[in-house]
This record gives sequence, C-alpha cells and structure tokens, in this order.
Amino acid sequence: MKKISLFFTLLMMCLALSSCSGITMLSDSDADTYAKIHKRYIQMPSYCADVKITVLGNKTQKTYQAKQYYLSPDKMMLDFSGGLKIIFAGDKAKVISGENSEEFHASDDVNYLFVNEFFELYYRSQDTAVSTQNHDDGGSTFLETELINQTSHRYKAVLKVNNKTLNPERLTVRDLGGNDVICADFSSFLYNAKIAEEIFTDNGG
Repeated sequence: MKKISLFFTLLMMCLALSSCSGITMLSDSDADTYAKIHKRYIQMPSYCADVKITVLGNKTQKTYQAKQYYLSPDKMMLDFSGGLKIIFAGDKAKVISGENSEEFHASDDVNYLFVNEFFELYYRSQDTAVSTQNHDDGGSTFLETELINQTSHRYKAVLKVNNKTLNPERLTVRDLGGNDVICADFSSFLYNAKIAEEIFTDNGG
C-alpha cells in the first residue's frame, strides 16, 4: 500500500510539473528533491528566520535587517532592528514603532517576502518554472512564479532553496526585464518553530 501511495504521489508531482510553463526536465534526483520541497512547504505550520532585505533602485540600494515570523494560517511579522515591527493578519497589517501604531491594507510587495506567501502563490499560479544548479554543497533548486497584480516593476518572484537542507536561501522579486528589485536573504531558518501567538499583538514579543 505504501508503494502504491508513493507511486501516485510521484505521478501527481510529474503531472504538476509537466503542466507548468517554462519548466525544464529534471533528473531523477532533482525530481526527488522537488518532491521533498513540495512535501515540506505545502502545509508549513510555522517558521522564523533572520532576513536581510535589499531594495534596489535605479541608482540606489537600501538594506534592512529583520526577524521574520510566520504562524499558520495567516499570522506574519517583520521585526526590524531598531524597534519597528510590521504585523500581518490576513489582508491587514499594522506598523508599530514604539508606542505608535498604524493599521493599513497589507502590501503585496511586503507579503511576497515571506516564504509561506511565495509557496501559496506558486501552487496557485498557472505560470511557474523550476530549475536546478548543482555545486559542491549539494546544489540549489530555483522556483519561479508570476505575481498577482503584475506591474512592469513587480513582475515575478524566484525562490532559491538549498537542496541539502531544504531551507530557503534567497527570495527575489524581479521586474519585467528580469532585473532584481527586492531581495530577501535568509539565515538561521527554523522550520516548524515554536511561536507564541502573543508576539503578533501590539505589546507582544
């Protein structure tokens, strides 16, 4: 029974891959890695990570350091060094700085920097691609998807995943020309982290 179940799982994965546009043929080992990534992130319970966010302009580049938290199904937070926090719940977001706070509609540009949001978009999209890069430390898998409400400046997103650890390494938003406009580099990524819901409140954490 387990062999039959595994067979159908792999079959469904192959059908999903063949339906994606821009897909490259994967070797057996690469397809196995892709299946592991799918299993790990299709229903991710939580994670936390250090993230370096780089915003690239025509002649400018700004970098921000933050801690990123996600708790299923829809709680997210960016805790920036310096005391600024952005807390997300569904389509709402709240910016907290010291004793001041302001609520607003969550921006897709910020949401896309979360790994869970990327995978939700990736599995819903009709325009995705996957490629691999082999190197001494085990290689990387690159997942690419179109963005919702595309503009020439925010056109698609690419997630780089380490094939050995299955952890995300970089999430990049690119413009229509394929240029990087926002990069989020992850470190100290902890899958299924123990996160208290209280941190997603004004006085939490």
